Amino acid sequence: MYRLIRGNRISRNKFMHSIVRKFESGTWNYASVPFLVYCTEILASLPFTCPDEPLYLIYDINRVIQLRAGGLEANMKTWSSLSRQQDQAKIPNEIHEMDDTLAMRQISENNVTTEVPSENSCGFSREDLQKFQADCHDAIALQLLLKLKRHLKIVYVLNDDRCQAFSLKEHPKPGETISRQNVPFNISDISTDLPSSFQDMVQKYQEFKATLKDDTMDYATYTATINRKRPPAPRSSTRGGKPAPLRGRNSSDDDEDEDWTGGARKLDFSSHKTNSVRVTRQRLQAYIHNYVNCTCTAKKEEW
Repeated sequence: MYRLIRGNRISRNKFMHSIVRKFESGTWNYASVPFLVYCTEILASLPFTCPDEPLYLIYDINRVIQLRAGGLEANMKTWSSLSRQQDQAKIPNEIHEMDDTLAMRQISENNVTTEVPSENSCGFSREDLQKFQADCHDAIALQLLLKLKRHLKIVYVLNDDRCQAFSLKEHPKPGETISRQNVPFNISDISTDLPSSFQDMVQKYQEFKATLKDDTMDYATYTATINRKRPPAPRSSTRGGKPAPLRGRNSSDDDEDEDWTGGARKLDFSSHKTNSVRVTRQRLQAYIHNYVNCTCTAKKEEW
């Protein structure tokens, strides 16, 4: 379906915006976490072909983060402080329970029955439990969006400056394409389970803070290492890395050209003179041998 509306900028932006809005709850009627995971995977698999598509999606994700992250972090911080107060109140409560147990034993020995209150003054109601679970649900939704944002920046090689320079008023350049790296989308490091206790909520709060902190870093920190094959370097027999000179007919001339630093050059014909003498001797011996053979043949014919 996305391929059909991709040609129209307004239609494709509305399509992506309608999915991103699923992550903005702020109410009690919020979508389930598995459904949000599914929406995240759908957005990560869209076949983008121009830079305007992933840049708009990152722009829309940043809008949600700016609207929801600050207040949500403040709420979770409040729940975390209440959890610490509850932990600090456990020690005197345990001492009070031990005193009540001893009193119950003394009363039972005197055959006197009484009721001991079992209420915990530091307990939380079910309504409070539902509230901090709703905040943790929203934190998981924002974590999924931030994970998707990081994935898009890595896959399409989009740095922070280019993402911040995106504007809806500027139309995309015609014919502009974008390259895509083959990096899988992975959200296994995000805990998608809603907490059932305040200790779990505190852990989710720490994870949410770490995710927000990671979002302030540049995408290059998380860029996947891609092994590119490089052509092998030519082997050399010398220590300096220069290839060994070819030994042939004009090897001495090549060596002299490499060593020349300018100025008048002194020519040395000693090696050429030796070679020419050897060639002359060989030719002379062959000439004498042929002359002797011809002379002997002529004399035999005269006889």
